Amino acid sequence: MAKIMFVREFGPSNIPYLSQALGILGTMLFDKGHEVSILDNNTNYIRYSTQQIMRRIDEFSPDLLGFNLNTFNARKTYALIDLVRKKWPHIPILAGGIHMKYCHKEAVEHQADVVVINEGECIIHDLVSAMLNHGGNKKSLVNSVKDIPGISYLDTEGVYHIGSQESQPVLMDLDQTPFINYDLFNLKDFIKIKNDSIYLGFIVAQRGCPYPCNFCSESYLIGNVRDNSADYIIGYMDYLNNKYGVTVIGFGDNNFTLSKKRTDEFCQKVQERNLNKKFSFYCQTNVKTNVTKDQAAMLKKSGFEHVSLGIERLTEDGKNLVNKYISPEKIHESITNLRGSGINVNSNLLVGFPWDTKELVLEEQRLFDEVAPSLSQIQSHVIVPMPGTEYYDDHPVLKEWYLDESFFKAYDTYFSQVLVVYLGPDIIKMNPFNLPKETIDAIKKIYYGSLINTYLKRTERFNYRILYLIPQGVDLFLAGLSFLSYKVSHRLESFLFGKLKQLRFLLGTKFAVKKIVENTGSKQIEIENIMVDKVESTIGANFH
Repeated sequence: MAKIMFVREFGPSNIPYLSQALGILGTMLFDKGHEVSILDNNTNYIRYSTQQIMRRIDEFSPDLLGFNLNTFNARKTYALIDLVRKKWPHIPILAGGIHMKYCHKEAVEHQADVVVINEGECIIHDLVSAMLNHGGNKKSLVNSVKDIPGISYLDTEGVYHIGSQESQPVLMDLDQTPFINYDLFNLKDFIKIKNDSIYLGFIVAQRGCPYPCNFCSESYLIGNVRDNSADYIIGYMDYLNNKYGVTVIGFGDNNFTLSKKRTDEFCQKVQERNLNKKFSFYCQTNVKTNVTKDQAAMLKKSGFEHVSLGIERLTEDGKNLVNKYISPEKIHESITNLRGSGINVNSNLLVGFPWDTKELVLEEQRLFDEVAPSLSQIQSHVIVPMPGTEYYDDHPVLKEWYLDESFFKAYDTYFSQVLVVYLGPDIIKMNPFNLPKETIDAIKKIYYGSLINTYLKRTERFNYRILYLIPQGVDLFLAGLSFLSYKVSHRLESFLFGKLKQLRFLLGTKFAVKKIVENTGSKQIEIENIMVDKVESTIGANFH
């Protein structure tokens, strides 16, 4: 058996979920007898430097090293691979992740030996066996892996090889995936206090999406929707609760209510076992799934306290242009049914498309303002041109924009944690589609106004709000200082606010999340600060 290490570099996110893909693959390999270590550099308590990661690799001394890539951590990961290749040329390097679906050649050009293009469960055992024991001999490794489907690589002559897309194996029965063994991770970096268990209760029980929204890189899985069964989910919940004390379950499914049959079965089983007294749930779903009154009532009775409803645009032109048309009546019906059942609902406005105009985005804002009283929260986001979408592929000037080191730095700051900034400011500044100034000014007004409104919404849930005004004011003041220092130097901001950011996260988890964890099953559970990180249509998130 071999020593296998997986690494996921920091990728901008304010919510420290551990890598689902590495958790599944690592658990599969561990169950086969391999010694597995997973280093996930996405905790808010500590940020490992490149030197510290290299030291951890050196201490573990792996026989194989794997990296999980997404668009946002690609640059840092490639830089790390370069250092690993120079220091340990004998260690075979495997790369995978959602970014590899469209950028597989990019990864081998950055010195990954083998890239898993799509999902890895069906080939991971054969692939690992084939990549071991070559002692840095590239020709031997290539000969060993060349017949494995679903991968790409460079041969010894520098010729690029990629398997047929049709031959790529896909796991159709998701119930075959193991429950993730989080003990394989650097778990102590994520779990400092009891309330941190909320970040382990994240279940992705669905893959694929039937909706052809043109801003989302999930489009490659259209027509290939697969779900875990209700029994599997219930078993996973029991496992997470018994082993890690998890009582809040968040579903990462793009459209949790897509399958009416599975939704009904899950809710029935939860109620039959009185699990709604032990757990509370949150999820997201596409507004096109049309949540009925009966379904909303069933979700509420089962312990669902929050649903994020993907809407994106409300004008007729906007809905048609993003390829997500649904009638105003259907949108209103879903919102009304969920809110009428007592479930908190939030949604998002997506702006910054190449066809946007000042008039159109302001009209979108007006329509969203009209539905705002029916929603717990509305967040405005700026479209990020992700590989695999027409907004990236049809604009060659944007090629590999994510490898520019000027991007993503604002994520790892104090002010980003306060206002949940994401990529908005960088994308607005880049203006990838050369929108006129008047349109950019309108987008700025909507986006920055949304940041403040979202912050105020998140803090509304505190009792005795007047007593919270002082720490809230201090928080915003520090965010302002953080932003000013960041404008001077990213390193200066990190030096001045690094420890404060960690303290803020600890206090937020201890007191704000405490209200969620300790009041499971109550009638009011506010989790907008967690759901805010689940706007996959904006950031192109996925786990395989």
